[in-house]
Amino acid sequence: MITPILKRQHLDPKTLANYRPISNLRTIGKIMEKVAVARLDNHLRLNGVLHPLQSAYRRYSSTETAALQVTSEWRKALDTGHVVCVASLEISAAFDTVNHPTLLSRLIQAGVVGRAYKWIGSYLSDRKTVVKRGECPPECLKGQY
Repeated sequence: MITPILKRQHLDPKTLANYRPISNLRTIGKIMEKVAVARLDNHLRLNGVLHPLQSAYRRYSSTETAALQVTSEWRKALDTGHVVCVASLEISAAFDTVNHPTLLSRLIQAGVVGRAYKWIGSYLSDRKTVVKRGECPPECLKGQY
């Protein structure tokens, strides 16, 4: 079930792009997700699949570590007389638009095969979502996709 939440209070609530889709998993789903993430992270780390400077979704890394890395590189460049040019993109919705076949293809390239691949594939296939509007309880949304 997706609950649309306004990204910022000052945004127009009539514009759909101003909402962030919040999905709440059941407890068992959260547990399974944590186990899967831990095992996938371990596999990717042990097999050197991830770029060493990738900060997102990695243990002991965050947006802060990424910002520190970039700032450090800029300072080094400026200290040696180089010019620094920065372009910034807002990609907050990028994860919501991940193409599932492409993701599955990348998992194969990363060596995720067999039962693990089939399990992730089954999790991504035939998914249905329901958007909760107002205070409507889940029962009133059954069958509306």
